[in-house]
Amino acid sequence: MRASRESPNKLEDFASRFAFLRLKLYNERSKFIQYIIAPFKAADPDIVPKLRVLNNTITIRRLKDEIELPERTGEIVRLDFTREERRVYNIFKKMAEARVQVLTGQGIGQTRIMGGKTMIYVLRSILQLRLVYTHEKCLLNNDGF
Repeated sequence: MRASRESPNKLEDFASRFAFLRLKLYNERSKFIQYIIAPFKAADPDIVPKLRVLNNTITIRRLKDEIELPERTGEIVRLDFTREERRVYNIFKKMAEARVQVLTGQGIGQTRIMGGKTMIYVLRSILQLRLVYTHEKCLLNNDGF
């Protein structure tokens, strides 16, 4: 069974685990549909607990409270740009700011609600700035762009 490109978390995708592991009964697509998908689509209240049991039997998982982990710490390290790095970063920053203003309707005299696709473009702009910051030389060719 192929994973869907549209939605990677479909219930049908769960069937591929059983097929891969060759678990009897559920490794056959028709049986999986009969015993799992059909009850799920029929809103059978017992199917979700059954799915959890099935998933827990084939998945190795440790919860945070079951293992000792060190306390989480965070550290902010600020680095200085060289003059050339600052110039390149500022170019990309201005492009990102302009893109965000267009997407959010700022500067046009109207306000737009940021929906899913708009937010994706905003996050891409932030990611692009991070990449420029950390990997400038890899992202730019010898001409500077």
